[in-house]
Amino acid sequence: MKNIISAFLIIGVIFQSSAQNKQSKGGNDGAALAGVGLGIGAIATAIYFEQQMREMVEQSAMEWALSNKKIENGDIIEMKLIEWEVKSYTDISSTSNLLFKYRRNDNAYEVIMFILSSGWWNENGIVFTRVNPISIDVELWTDILYTLTTTAVKDTSLVVYSQDSLRLKYTSEISRKGSDGTVYTKDVNMAYNTNFKSLEKIKGRTLIFEDSGNNNVNIDLVKIKGDEHIIGLLSDDALLLDYNEKRIHLYNKETKDLIKLNLGVVNEIHRLLMRETFWFDAI
Repeated sequence: MKNIISAFLIIGVIFQSSAQNKQSKGGNDGAALAGVGLGIGAIATAIYFEQQMREMVEQSAMEWALSNKKIENGDIIEMKLIEWEVKSYTDISSTSNLLFKYRRNDNAYEVIMFILSSGWWNENGIVFTRVNPISIDVELWTDILYTLTTTAVKDTSLVVYSQDSLRLKYTSEISRKGSDGTVYTKDVNMAYNTNFKSLEKIKGRTLIFEDSGNNNVNIDLVKIKGDEHIIGLLSDDALLLDYNEKRIHLYNKETKDLIKLNLGVVNEIHRLLMRETFWFDAI
């Protein structure tokens, strides 16, 4: 990534210099080229500063991990931002939370959420007195999914017995070939006992599960008005679940902050904690 940024900056500087030389010789073409060169230079500079901010935030998060997580001699620690929408210094003040994927050696991933208060950032990085960290592990994430499905699902195709026990009911088409060569099809009612690891992703208002044959079973969340909220009480008493407009929010009782998670982030957290990780996760 650093090499790409450096190349971008070099190209931007060369292009801008060439454009300015042509402009000095006069002509509309030179002026137009100068404008393009300045644009490329501005984009390259913006990319560079965005990357610098990202690296400072990740470094600060690593400092937090070294102070607060169990670390032993020879450990390999991974700490990386999951989502980063900051493009300039002016965006930083409006950022309300940061999410990182964290792993120690080959242990399971955790998601570290920094809930940010005003003044959380200065030129040296994160000001931890203005940050409330929450570690989301498999247990807490299962609690969140259990609360979501028991409060916001009315679809009888999903039966939730406990945090570790679900039952999917669906119809499957079975084909059989008769002795005369005729193919007969029949819909058969199926049932599959599983857990939240079989949840593949959430798309819109639909929970997409996989059955034993890796076929999709779609379960609908209830449809509510834009100004309605379904509130769920988690086993973790520090948080509340707030489901609204196809989005999952978490309310932190201590900081009185509503943490808004878009579905892309929700699916990424779920993948890291309960699905298979990818080879590029460690990059």
